[in-house]
Amino acid sequence: MFWCHLTIEKILETYYIKNHEDYPPKTHDLFRLASLSELNLSKNFSNLLGILMKYQLGGRYGPDTATFPNTDLANDYLKRTKELFEWLVTNLKR
Repeated sequence: MFWCHLTIEKILETYYIKNHEDYPPKTHDLFRLASLSELNLSKNFSNLLGILMKYQLGGRYGPDTATFPNTDLANDYLKRTKELFEWLVTNLKR
């Protein structure tokens, strides 16, 4: 789940750079990055940001802060992350 979060974080930072021609703020908050990048995400994609925020802690700060979804949920979140990533890449090219 950490890698899903990191993938979306980096593309949101790319949006920020494109829109502001400056470095993005040092944050792991996907909601803040999306907002500062002036993105209008669907409710489904916004919900996914919240899910990814929840599960990224263990990868970043160690197992004491980790929670993990079951395999079926993890596969669903991976699928949804890929969809969001593809949507972001497509819109970045515009």
